[in-house]
Amino acid sequence: MPGRRVVGVLDAGAAGLDRGVAGEAGAQQVAVMVRSAWFAQNFSQGPPAAELRRGELVFPAGEVAEPFVDVRDVAEVVVAAPAGGERYIGRTPTVTGPRPLTWAEAVAEIAEATGRPPAYRAVPADSYGRC
Repeated sequence: MPGRRVVGVLDAGAAGLDRGVAGEAGAQQVAVMVRSAWFAQNFSQGPPAAELRRGELVFPAGEVAEPFVDVRDVAEVVVAAPAGGERYIGRTPTVTGPRPLTWAEAVAEIAEATGRPPAYRAVPADSYGRC
């Protein structure tokens, strides 16, 4: 009887991804999809970080609160899924940060921690990218 191999996969919105596929020598490979909130590292790397350094982050999140998560916490769960064996099969663990913050609150905390005064400006989704 072929064995089953479990792999942890970060779910980036790929809703149609097949969770079970044939692996080597007929073994069944099962993907455990791990979902997460926005990465906190988005504020220190990439386009949002560049905007913060310029003094203003423009993003279409409005007043929605997001439980920003450290990417290392997500990685721990993705790595733990295969070691957890059957425990994770058929489940979709969701990794979140310690508490939800609006984008304005998150930027205010960054401003306080860095001593720089970046601001957050919410824009409608249909105008994002033209700002």
